[in-house]
Amino acid sequence: MSVLNLDRLFSPESIAVIGASEKEGSIGTIVMKNLIDGGYRGRIYPVNPNYTKVFGRPAFKAVRKLPVTADMAVVATPIKTVAGIVQECMDRGLGGAVVFSAGGRETGGKGAAIEAEIRQK
Repeated sequence: MSVLNLDRLFSPESIAVIGASEKEGSIGTIVMKNLIDGGYRGRIYPVNPNYTKVFGRPAFKAVRKLPVTADMAVVATPIKTVAGIVQECMDRGLGGAVVFSAGGRETGGKGAAIEAEIRQK
């Protein structure tokens, strides 16, 4: 990873929120609210195939549908979807990703295998 990628992760000008939602209590909603209410000044791209807008912003069906390559992704989806999403982020050239997802190794062998698959990306 280059310094450029670290800048994109720690000081992103744009963030794709994968799993963005307006469903009360969901991680995707909490992330969106924290970015908006916390004063983040960059561009926020909600990604969720079930929405056309999230908090008044156009929502995109997938990372590959974004109009630009976001600097980083925040992934707030079920763990079984994370490996594919991380691969899509890599294919698109995002600088990095932060994953908020339960069901990894803390749940046993199956979750540990999913985490290993994510690390292999």
